[in-house]
Amino acid sequence: MKHQREIMLGIIGAGGHAKVIRDLFRGINKKWKLVFFSAVLPEQGKFYGEQVYLDNHDILHEYFSLIDQWHVAIGNQQARRKKMEFLSDHGKQILPAIHRYSVVAENTSIGEGSALMAGTIINPGTKVGKGCIVNTAASIDHDCQIGDFVNIGPGCNLAGGVTVGEMTQLGIGTVIIPNVKVGRYCIVGAGSVIITDIEDYSFVVGVPAKTVRRIIPISGG
Repeated sequence: MKHQREIMLGIIGAGGHAKVIRDLFRGINKKWKLVFFSAVLPEQGKFYGEQVYLDNHDILHEYFSLIDQWHVAIGNQQARRKKMEFLSDHGKQILPAIHRYSVVAENTSIGEGSALMAGTIINPGTKVGKGCIVNTAASIDHDCQIGDFVNIGPGCNLAGGVTVGEMTQLGIGTVIIPNVKVGRYCIVGAGSVIITDIEDYSFVVGVPAKTVRRIIPISGG
């Protein structure tokens, strides 16, 4: 029987979010070889027992021929997008991370590099863009549209037909009623209940959620 080479998965990031991603992929297949890349190397030289190298373009280029698939495990949306664009520009496959204890219905779409944590529920007709994080026990009901690089906090509940624009952050426990649209580059405070549409670049909090200030667009936003 011909020996098969072990699958190597390159993971960029070695912070708190990367801890969860490591556990997620270990739960999917313990035989995969995980290799981490971090802007700051850990003092012990390993990341929870896994090999870790410095994250810079020269070192990443050295591993391009060795690593089969990639995932960017960085919580910050801007940094995550930048790293994913770098990998895509070099033709690398960016794997979504879908926890074995998440529920993903048929007739859904999960974008490259997105992460669905334990207990998440994605119902039919929903599209999750690329580079998103749907955190622990969050639920997204039918026919929702989630833009690229959205962060959805633990315990969020999105009813059917909700739209969330790119680069928006939903804080822990956010609730959104059916058919509401949340714009691009918004920040929603923890525990907020959204019952009306939210304009782009808004910071909203409360029950019901209200805009407390506008967000100044960053370069390229």
